[in-house]
Amino acid sequence: MPDGTSKIDYMKKLGADEVINYKEADWADALAGKEYDQIFDCVGEAEDWAKAAKVLKKGGLFVSIANFGDAKSTEDHFF
Repeated sequence: MPDGTSKIDYMKKLGADEVINYKEADWADALAGKEYDQIFDCVGEAEDWAKAAKVLKKGGLFVSIANFGDAKSTEDHFF
């Protein structure tokens, strides 16, 4: 970040309850056991949607700014 703030600290400053460094931990494992209203994904790996579906609340929102997959990645999956 231009001001020297780490990306993790910046996300917390924006209000994220949980921030996981994907290089240090599997985010799905780190979030397991709870349900979340929203997951904001900045990595965009192919299996992210399937991982998110396991921890999102009914009606939860999965937002990915990096997933450039096929049309299925943009469909409403009706939680």
